[in-house]
Formats: sequence, C-alpha cells, structure tokens
Amino acid sequence: MSTKGMSTKMQHVLHNRKRMRNTYKMMRSKDVIGDIKKAFYDGLLEEETMTVSSLCKKVKINRATFYRHFYDLQDVLETIEDEIFDEICQTLDELNGAELDENFYIRIMSLVEEHLGLLIYLNKKGDIFQNHFFQRILDYCETNYLKSFLKQHPEVPKEVYVDLFRYTLNGSLSLIVEWLKNQSRSLNDCAKRIQEFNYAVTIYFLSIYRKNNE
Repeated sequence: MSTKGMSTKMQHVLHNRKRMRNTYKMMRSKDVIGDIKKAFYDGLLEEETMTVSSLCKKVKINRATFYRHFYDLQDVLETIEDEIFDEICQTLDELNGAELDENFYIRIMSLVEEHLGLLIYLNKKGDIFQNHFFQRILDYCETNYLKSFLKQHPEVPKEVYVDLFRYTLNGSLSLIVEWLKNQSRSLNDCAKRIQEFNYAVTIYFLSIYRKNNE
C-alpha cells in the first residue's frame, strides 16, 4: 500500500502493522519447521517408512509448504543431525574428558538416550562407524579429548595420546552399540562400566609410559 499523502501518524501505524505481520510469518515458519522435524523424528522412533506426502499429512501442511523449508527428507534428517551435533559439542565443551569421572560418561550416555531414535536409525542403515554424522561427532570428541589430556599431561607426545584415545574409544563404542541394540542394563550402569574400563586403561598406560621413559 502506498503511503503517499498519508499523515506521519498513519504511516507509522502501517509500518508497525507490516512489522507485526512479518514477525508473525517468521514465528509461523519456525513453528512449521519445528512440526516437520518433530514428525520426522517421531517417524524414526516408530520405524515408519516416510515420504514427503505422508509427512505432510501428519503435520497437516501441503507439499508446497514443505518444499518452502526443506529440499527433501534427507535435508530434514541433516538439519536434525546438525542440531544434535551442536548440542553434543556444547556438552563436551562444558565437560573435561581428561578427568575420566563417572559424571562425564553419564552426561554422554544421557545424550545417547535422548537421541536414541536417530542413533538406532543410523545403526540399522549400516555400519554406524562409517556414518558421516557419527564421524563428525567422533572427530570433535578426539579434538576435545586431546586438548584436555595434553594440557593435563604435556609430557606425553600427541601421537601417543591419539592411539590411546582410539583404543579406548573403540571399546566404548562397542559397549554403546550393544546397549543400543538391547538396552539390557541401565544407562547409568553402562556409563559406569565404560568409565571404569577407560580409567583403568588410561592409568595403566600412563604408568607404563612414565616407567619406560624415565
């Protein structure tokens, strides 16, 4: 609408109305995006075979609305993965992996449980260790772990710690994947077992390394 010839007061009113409409549209878009992601994630939990049409039906939107926000279903999945990745990075940044305390592993296992649907889905698609999303998490974990350990034990060469990290990581992941399959033990029990093993291996490794390099 043209504001030519309108009073300053009326122009101000129209400007505020336009701003409020734009704000509402942005809020509505966020709601729709959130609804799409939730419906998609719920579908993973329920092991549904999803299509864009079935997802739109669940969210009660048309296909044009879906494609306004996402390229395809893979785009929805990758958006969810990015958000989970950011959450995991934030948690790791708040913790000190070098302490090897039980709380660290409980927090990590809590994240696993919180995003169980996605992890089970990825595990069923193939070797989860070869998955790009999972590899991003492992790479960040390695960076975080090395930074903490090298600061705490600067006498140990970085390449030696890389070997130690990968050795303990593979054992930890095997227990986590087994837990994902059957969940025969509680989350806290699994976290405690991983913590005990990693602590024992790390302490033994440090004692041997120091003895051999005296």
